[in-house]
Amino acid sequence: MENARLTMMKSIKSFGMKIMQRCVEPAEGKSDIFFWFSKGLGVIYAIAFISLMLQFDGLYGEGGILPFSDILSTLKRSGLSWFDVPHIFVSTHSAYFWGALWMGLGVSVCMVAGIFPVITTSMAWIIYVSFVMVGQVFMSFQWDILLCEIGFLSIWACPCIKHWKKSNTFSPPNLVLWAFYGCCFRLMLASGLVKFLSGDPLWPSLEALSFHYYTQPLPHVLSWYAHQLPSWVDKLSLIIMFIIECGVPFLIFISHRTRKIAAYSIFFLMGMISLTGNYTFFNLLTALLAVTLLYSKEQKSEKQVQAHKQMTRIRSGVAIAILVLSIMTEGLRFFPRVFSPMSTIVTQCRPFLLCNTYGLFASMTRTRDELEILASQDGQTWKPYHFKYKPNSNADIPKWVWPHQPRLDWQCWFVSLQGYSRQSWINNLVEGLFVKKEDIESLFSSIPFKDPPSYIVLTTRAYRFTTMSEKKETGQWWVSEKRQQFSPVFEL
Repeated sequence: MENARLTMMKSIKSFGMKIMQRCVEPAEGKSDIFFWFSKGLGVIYAIAFISLMLQFDGLYGEGGILPFSDILSTLKRSGLSWFDVPHIFVSTHSAYFWGALWMGLGVSVCMVAGIFPVITTSMAWIIYVSFVMVGQVFMSFQWDILLCEIGFLSIWACPCIKHWKKSNTFSPPNLVLWAFYGCCFRLMLASGLVKFLSGDPLWPSLEALSFHYYTQPLPHVLSWYAHQLPSWVDKLSLIIMFIIECGVPFLIFISHRTRKIAAYSIFFLMGMISLTGNYTFFNLLTALLAVTLLYSKEQKSEKQVQAHKQMTRIRSGVAIAILVLSIMTEGLRFFPRVFSPMSTIVTQCRPFLLCNTYGLFASMTRTRDELEILASQDGQTWKPYHFKYKPNSNADIPKWVWPHQPRLDWQCWFVSLQGYSRQSWINNLVEGLFVKKEDIESLFSSIPFKDPPSYIVLTTRAYRFTTMSEKKETGQWWVSEKRQQFSPVFEL
């Protein structure tokens, strides 16, 4: 009996050692997948930094809506530590922030070129996390935190070499690959689950797309055409979406063949979403994440396996930590009572955006109340500030914006949903318009007066897409209703 027990223990130990060895050894697969993945991530980082540059002064400059210098001073007075709001900003001078933006763009280009991949990927992640954490409301979108999460994982999927060429045979440890699988799984499945768990009847009844195309934050011209499709197409589209978001993610963990099916399904869904709405670099980033699912098994020589074992244990250890943190994060979200003992760990890690929660459009908006800013010199004649990308009139064609994100236009959509508040950033915007801050005015396509206005008021107006017959008759893309006052009338 004793011999049998010892034999069993040895077998279990041997099996465990093989599993551990399998986890930390380089993944068997096409080594150029992560080579191209890194280049794609560099392109997306560059898009994100350039997009932020185009509006940084108006949003965060000294003459912007939420000056970074004021935010950093407030954080310092509040007593929050660096671990509460991690960032690299040791100066409050605008030149320092612009230097960080240019450095972010520079290391993004280096990622595309394959120059010092570990260093440049790490720098891009650190810089972008800093802007997201300090940027508050204008940097709070899901694609921003997703870029930070994928960016951190990518650090451990890069070789420690000076110049990454396609001929370099590098494969990250299996655990790093599984961490990417886990991120993709969580992103897709959560996107589907939140729609069912929200309690919004439009999702189970398959009626959501009847409203979505014109109520989404920034529709483009193809959104109008998608809205004209018959209702059965909308319902079929939602069925396909739910299959991809709620069913396909489980294919990730079955086999390489099923992972390919999952990858191409996600590519298809992201393509359809990008063709019907402006979602910045979100669709590109999600599709890039799905590229990791195409990592096919391909036996390598022992020489190739041994050549790239540097930092293998560190990479695998980080991947294990991320996988465990992912489980705790989602557990707290969907099973808070069971995972409540882990809440402290998740809270401490949250500021670094290592693992995040996702799920867009849990509840569908049924009306589009477009926020408008009107100004007057005499209190009688009112003229609007024209936004660059939001509709300003019925004749405005829905604009194609992505992969750029006009963050003011986006956030105005949220303001109209939440209602007016004296604590909202929108009041900073109004104050800036009263004193004619050029940086803020640059965020608009046109301003009503050359001199400072005496009065400003925020209004909302309900918009919807025209039908085919209405478009043919009037030539207009929108139908709008009478303006409703949204805020008090502000005086200079």
